[in-house]
This record gives sequence, C-alpha cells and structure tokens, in this order.
Amino acid sequence: MTKLYVAAALALLSGSIMTSDTFAADGWAPSAYDVILNTTLAQFAGNQKYNRCPRFRVIDEATRAELATVGKTADMLTDPGEMIRGDGTPLWASKYNEDPSAFCKMAWELLGPNGSYKRQMLEAK
Repeated sequence: MTKLYVAAALALLSGSIMTSDTFAADGWAPSAYDVILNTTLAQFAGNQKYNRCPRFRVIDEATRAELATVGKTADMLTDPGEMIRGDGTPLWASKYNEDPSAFCKMAWELLGPNGSYKRQMLEAK
C-alpha cells in the first residue's frame, strides 16, 4: 500500500494529472504530497551520509514530525536518492546533477530557518 502512495506522489511529479478525488478515495490527503516531497528533499540535500549540500544538514526530528502529520514514517518511503518519477527519471538526483549549487540554494530557501515551507527541516552545520 505504501508503494502506491509513493507512486502517486511520483506520478504527480512527472506531470500526470491526478485530482483530489484520486487521493481522497484512498484516504490520501493532498497535503501528504507536499509533506513527502519536502521531507525527501530535506533528506536528499541534507543527509550527512552523502554530503550533497555541505553547508547544512537535515533535522531528522523535524522530518519525522512532518511525516507524522500525515500518518507516515520515514521507513515507509524509498531512499530519496533512489526515488524515481513516474516517467522513470530520478526525482532529486537529476536536478542536483544539473547544478548542485543552485539545487542546494533552492533547498535551503525552502526548508532552511527562514524558508518558505511551513517547517524548518534543514540547519546550518
């Protein structure tokens, strides 16, 4: 069932159109898409194992808390580095590989302390 949720989120990223009725039929709130998208972005960009964006790190407690708001846990999701869109292209890796500096800047501006997302999930090292 969880893979269905991830597939639904990835299909949206690939440009497929899904209505809120599609989510509601399975109990999947549209805000869950944003939560999964942003928590995987935080993990991809700030995970210390890969050091993709060396100026900051992910706040694991914040990503767990954010996932909990939609009844999910991190172990329900695929590794962000291995996630692919519905069209078979990498979710975050392709954007990162295009321009790592721009990618890290975008992640920081969205999920950093003054970010535009509702919860800070990245912090400076």
